[in-house]
Amino acid sequence: MAAHIPKQRILHLKTENYDVRTITDDLVTDVMVGWYADTEIMRFMNDPMNLNTSQLKAAFQRYDGRKDIALLIIDKKTGDHIGIFRVHIEPYQRQANSSVLIGNKEYWGKQVVLEVRQHLINQMFKSGQIHKIVGNVRGRNFPAHFNYTKQGFQKEGVRRQHYRNRDGEFEDIVEFGLLREDWEKQQSKLTAENETKK
Repeated sequence: MAAHIPKQRILHLKTENYDVRTITDDLVTDVMVGWYADTEIMRFMNDPMNLNTSQLKAAFQRYDGRKDIALLIIDKKTGDHIGIFRVHIEPYQRQANSSVLIGNKEYWGKQVVLEVRQHLINQMFKSGQIHKIVGNVRGRNFPAHFNYTKQGFQKEGVRRQHYRNRDGEFEDIVEFGLLREDWEKQQSKLTAENETKK
């Protein structure tokens, strides 16, 4: 008897500038295949490279939209595919681990990550199901360090020479974390600042 595979939960989120959608087969295009073949784009990612369309579809079909979520970031104005946000949720720990890939180089440095992640942070904490959001970043991925810090994440530790990259070099992994209580303090501060401006 074949194992039952739960139907993928489809998510569609909207930020000011971006549509963020569950990656379904129709969203796996040659553009995405190109990202996975580009060494500069994939430099800090752990995924296997040079996957073809069928392999990528199969990889994203494993994300159920519940505990494992893979979302495509799309520019609302142009329809350009920009990158991929992924979240893995540990229900018992009430913890979410996030990672992001910006594959479209024209959007590098344009704060896409900050806008989309802020929306996801708000959604996850408001749900009441998540206590902490974490991110594990390569030691030399300085843009990611900046983004996590800007959004209130705390640098919690460094795993020295923890990951062997594609060039055979060992890299540090830096761990960032954001607690729900710290996020709530951030929201209270923002509310107070907005009230002051009125």
